[in-house]
Amino acid sequence: MLAQLSQLVNGSSITAPVHEDMVYADIKINRDDIWSFLLFTGYLKQIGMKYQNDENYLEMVIPNREVKMIYRRTIRQWFDDNLRNTSRENLLKSLISGDVETVSEIIGEWLSETISFYDEKESYYHGFMSGLLSGFKGYKLRSNRESGNGRPDLLLMERNGRTAVILEFKIVPEGHTLNGMADEAVRQIEEDHYEDGLLHDGYQNIIKYGIAFKQKKCLVKIG
Repeated sequence: MLAQLSQLVNGSSITAPVHEDMVYADIKINRDDIWSFLLFTGYLKQIGMKYQNDENYLEMVIPNREVKMIYRRTIRQWFDDNLRNTSRENLLKSLISGDVETVSEIIGEWLSETISFYDEKESYYHGFMSGLLSGFKGYKLRSNRESGNGRPDLLLMERNGRTAVILEFKIVPEGHTLNGMADEAVRQIEEDHYEDGLLHDGYQNIIKYGIAFKQKKCLVKIG
């Protein structure tokens, strides 16, 4: 359901069965009926229809900007609730220990749950990763902070000043690979000396990650 909500917010349509005899109580029983409810209450607009498997399937979109804002808040709340209710300690431990395989696995699981194929902008992945890495006790997160000769996408820094993690993100453009763009992200960290500001601040253990994203896939490399 979240993937379909994400499609709607990104301006695409969804196609779902609609039941005219649906009543409010049915929503608790059959999640598919939520689309009927949203259509009949004006939160979706029909733009097409087809008959399949003895059911009416309607193509629907968000009707206007005001309603789209409601959907955005809904998705944000879902994401925030899941972050609070799901332990992210394994992600933190893996980042600090340099366990690239586990970092890739955890981020990939979150991608499969939260991002549709239409969210292929670096700003979206940046916000996604900021959400995953924010709020750890004893750590502070900095976004696009100037360091060295440029600005790393994210810095996760231990408040006691010992350990820091640099994360640089790349979207895979047409004709390129996850592997190549992850290498490019690591190379940018090194060539632009992103660790210089952290060294100046007294951080001794600095871990560098380049992460390439393509739709629901990611590849993590360590510097």
